[in-house]
Amino acid sequence: MRSFVKKIVRSFYLHARQAVLHGAGLVLRQRRLRSVPDPSKITNILFIRTDRIGDMVLSTAALRAIKRGFPLARLTVLASLSNAPLLQHDPHVDEVIVWNEGGLGSSLVGFLRRAARLSKIGYDAVIDPLTGNNLHTALIAYLSGAALRIGFPGYGREVFFNRLAAYPDKYRHMADLILETAILLGAESEDRTPQLCLLPAERDWAGGWLQAHSLGHRAVIGIHPGGYYPSQRWPLDYYAQLALALQQDHGCGVVLIGGRGDRHLIRSILASSGERFVVFESSDLRKTVAVISQLNVLVCNNSGPLHIATALNVPTLSFMGPTEKSHWMPLGNKYEVLRQDHLECIGCNSGTCTRGDLACMKLIKPEEALGCIIRLLKQETRNRDRSLVDEYFPGRETIPIVPQTRQAIIF
Repeated sequence: MRSFVKKIVRSFYLHARQAVLHGAGLVLRQRRLRSVPDPSKITNILFIRTDRIGDMVLSTAALRAIKRGFPLARLTVLASLSNAPLLQHDPHVDEVIVWNEGGLGSSLVGFLRRAARLSKIGYDAVIDPLTGNNLHTALIAYLSGAALRIGFPGYGREVFFNRLAAYPDKYRHMADLILETAILLGAESEDRTPQLCLLPAERDWAGGWLQAHSLGHRAVIGIHPGGYYPSQRWPLDYYAQLALALQQDHGCGVVLIGGRGDRHLIRSILASSGERFVVFESSDLRKTVAVISQLNVLVCNNSGPLHIATALNVPTLSFMGPTEKSHWMPLGNKYEVLRQDHLECIGCNSGTCTRGDLACMKLIKPEEALGCIIRLLKQETRNRDRSLVDEYFPGRETIPIVPQTRQAIIF
């Protein structure tokens, strides 16, 4: 009942907001209709991605397309503290600015100060690829002062843009939706496959870490049990059963992977299994990416690490329940996804189970997951060097191949 009331209240708020903003849009009309710059004169581009890790990973194809379409333009990404490290060595990005606070609620004065600093930089074009209903990135785009502002509509967000992407289609992959904003800027269509750049030294460090934990000469399976919402998480006792079977019955090395926020999940798996597994816990995202690059298979929920593994060409097994399938399926061809498609509530997009029994996750048994992993191991023929910068971009003379090591600017 409480969930139903919350949905009603949220729907009322969104529709009321849309009405108010469309009224305000009449005042903004002159600025919205001012002429946009000639594509040949665009020299300074801002791309806003202040949300989660997976969103940034799936945006890398759009960033690649923008840089190839505008090789002489300066491309800046406005990132979050959590996802900014993903771009540390990306040759397509010239600058990363960290938006240190999330939305308007944290501090309106602080928000406006940071927006004012952005407006002084002098961007010609800004892209906000957010497909949700959050207003703060749309406001950032508007307040940036850019003549061309590209974004998706959604309950009034559209009044802050002067070039709109089509309303988000629930049947299109998120990478395609994000890529569409780059095409609206004037870039050409690009392979939507995400790519992350690791330095050889980072991969060597990860390989050494595995060697130090006696995992260098056998198949290594990583398990990341975290997920943004509880409804996205496969049961921890299932993870424990799977890890035991992999290590004891099949001779695989098992690494439990997580950040500090996942510590309680990992401890629960260890307690449930009674087994000692290797644990990699780090708040350093670059090191986490490096360790994932060395895995034979990553097992996880539909979360940021899933898309990181895809970008590194690492085979994955993931569990999908409330998540919209067409938006968030892993890309490439080295994955297995377990999903209970027969359930009427599948893809409910709810953070908590509306049924109360989490059937979409609990009906996926460890034995089924084990079979998927064995298939992936038999099929694995990948080249781990795909995560190296020079393997990504051979022959692209207009793009610097040497990775750019940079420190993000914090606003």
